[in-house]
Parts: sequence; structure tokens; C-alpha cells
Amino acid sequence: MFESTTYNATIEKGRTQGISQGIEEGEKRSLLLIGTERFGEPSAEVQSRIQALPPDRN
Repeated sequence: MFESTTYNATIEKGRTQGISQGIEEGEKRSLLLIGTERFGEPSAEVQSRIQALPPDRN
């Protein structure tokens, strides 16, 4: 089973998606942290808007 190209491609795709999601979550967390340090605690609206930002698709 581990020799299957389809299996390996599926695993690699999942790994890539997981890494992308982790980066996206980290960027949002960093934005909240830096913004909080500079401007104070964000309102619930600002927090939800940041969480709703679409992923960067450069």
C-alpha cells in the first residue's frame, strides 16, 4: 500500500494543505498579537474579521 503512487499523492496533498492551513493560522495569530501590542485589545468585531480573512493565494 505504501508503494502506491495514488496513496503517496493523497498523503502529500494532505500534508501540503495542512502546512498551508498552519501558516494561515499563524499569520492571523501574529496579526492579532502585533495589533494588540500596538493598538490595544481588539474588539470582537475586529477579531472575527481577522479570522474571516481569506487565505493569501499569491
